[in-house]
Amino acid sequence: LGKHAGERIYLQAFMDLVLEYSHNATPDLARFVDWWEVAGRKRSVSAPFTQDAIRILTIHKAKGLEFDVVMIPYCDWDMKPGRNTILWCSYPGPPYDRIKALPLNFSENLRETHFRDAYLDELRRLAVDNLNLLYVAFTRAKSEMYAWCGAKASENTATIGGLMRRVMACKREPEMENRPTMDLASFFDAAAGTFACGRKQHEPAAAKDDDGSHVAFTPLPPAPSGGGRLMPQGLRMAFQGRMNLEATEGTICRPLSEGILMHEIFSHIRTLNDLAPAMDRMVLEGKMELRSRDRLERAVRDRMNNVVVMSWYGGDWQVVSEGEIIIPGGMVRRPDRVLVREGRAIVIDFKFGEKESRHHEQQVREYAQLIRAMGYGETEAFLWYVMEGTIRKVV
Repeated sequence: LGKHAGERIYLQAFMDLVLEYSHNATPDLARFVDWWEVAGRKRSVSAPFTQDAIRILTIHKAKGLEFDVVMIPYCDWDMKPGRNTILWCSYPGPPYDRIKALPLNFSENLRETHFRDAYLDELRRLAVDNLNLLYVAFTRAKSEMYAWCGAKASENTATIGGLMRRVMACKREPEMENRPTMDLASFFDAAAGTFACGRKQHEPAAAKDDDGSHVAFTPLPPAPSGGGRLMPQGLRMAFQGRMNLEATEGTICRPLSEGILMHEIFSHIRTLNDLAPAMDRMVLEGKMELRSRDRLERAVRDRMNNVVVMSWYGGDWQVVSEGEIIIPGGMVRRPDRVLVREGRAIVIDFKFGEKESRHHEQQVREYAQLIRAMGYGETEAFLWYVMEGTIRKVV
């Protein structure tokens, strides 16, 4: 990196951080790596505003600022919220008037329900919010602005790109001819999908290497149609999560501890038949190394080799894994596993690598009280210290 002048500022900033850490804490490699993961990597390199460089900001961060040239590469966000969005509604009529607020899935189906007005009102609010965001993005440039609205943008107003295409394709009405308006359609090439208005104020300079020689940029080739390999053989997909440096051996170990891995594995298991698919899923998501898969699967099966545990995973219960319980005040409780059958409920909370404590018992008792308040008569609650193989019945 030191051979490239453009990278030296990052090296210098990193060296300053190392020096700052050594002054304020014990100069230990393992501790420095921990600090880096928590706080150090969030530091940014300060650069003068007048420096000839590209600044990358979100639209929200750019609010109130202005730049000679602005580029908006992803000007095609959805106008509607994503899946699993909750709309909180109230309804004055029976039987819903007994509940102050109802959590409903935000979807088109609400148009045909008692909550139609609340749904449409939320759609209007979302449309206004998105138009305001677009306004902020389009008013940051002093000289030039470039926006990419997606290669497959249509006139579907469900996305910002589609809305812009539809507006730009509209021809000016005859009655507007004598008014100070712009005929957007005259600047829009529908076949090419481009809108161009005005002229360039800044001609791009030829890219140069650190020694002043010109640099030729080769565009990335399109993906092969036959499902061939696009990525070079030497590239590998990065694992998710935190990476730990083993200081004594100089090697990198897996990001998730065995306890955290097991907790996520158990959250994906409803019956014993789900164990193998859950392990495969963790490998595919990069949260577990393939070489560790078989060992961890054996460890999980070993810990599930218990009569009580086997009854929890036999498939005879309706299972709610990490379901949220909303309590007064808007707070949320999330028991690890709740089993329901014929008005009876069992609450199970997993603990991995933690010592037994009264706080754990209080936590599970609260879960059981909440489940009982929902109308389940017979409710049991268990603490399962998985790594120690201890099951504690609390209620």
